[in-house]
Amino acid sequence: MRCSRPRKLSRLAIIHYEIRMLRFCEQQLRDLGEPNSDLKFAVLEAFLLHYRNVVEFLGWCQQHRDDLRTVRPELWAPEGTLTEEAQNDLLWIQQGFHERFKEDHTALSKYLQHITSLREVDRDWDVDHMQTKLKPFLDKFLTHFPLPS
Repeated sequence: MRCSRPRKLSRLAIIHYEIRMLRFCEQQLRDLGEPNSDLKFAVLEAFLLHYRNVVEFLGWCQQHRDDLRTVRPELWAPEGTLTEEAQNDLLWIQQGFHERFKEDHTALSKYLQHITSLREVDRDWDVDHMQTKLKPFLDKFLTHFPLPS
């Protein structure tokens, strides 16, 4: 079997893909309900992966400055969309992000990395809390760079 993700025609489309997949996985977790199953575990891992990617893009992980990050909008923002208001809001996102998401990012990175004894520790992921914490930053970003309909 061969599979592929949808083709992304722009760098902004890559960012939008991560946001859509994050939201899709959250909804799938809700739809799957309480019982634990391999399917629910797989969807949870996908949610965590997309959550980490969105968190890194919005501002936590600045060590990879050449990647697509809010600190480098010239790499992904379409021409004419980077208004002064958008730049100010991106700065607001960056300034509010680091300390607020440092613990989440560290936990996610350890949990999602290769097979390691660090995964022996049982961990509950509060998806609602994670999304609530992310929402104001994501909303601010999507105000200027909305998902396509």
